[in-house]
Amino acid sequence: MTINYKLAKDIIIKKRGDIYFGLNMLNGTTYEMNDTQYDIISFFEAEPSNVLKLVEHLCSLYQIEESEILEDVEDSVAQLLKIGVLSLVD
Repeated sequence: MTINYKLAKDIIIKKRGDIYFGLNMLNGTTYEMNDTQYDIISFFEAEPSNVLKLVEHLCSLYQIEESEILEDVEDSVAQLLKIGVLSLVD
């Protein structure tokens, strides 16, 4: 079974200058992101998706192999889920 994720409903993400940030509109928590973190989070903004599709997307962006990033991407998605930036799709 494939697990799908989406950007949590109370999270907005923006770019200001060279800085990416997220804001939890519910509790006011802000998150500063680097380019890669922004690429991961924004991937789930338009529509729900899963880790394997995200990895394919990142591999095409950064011209790297899946084996080089899969574990790190899985860890990043798990952390984003834990802090409430991403949510599971029912």
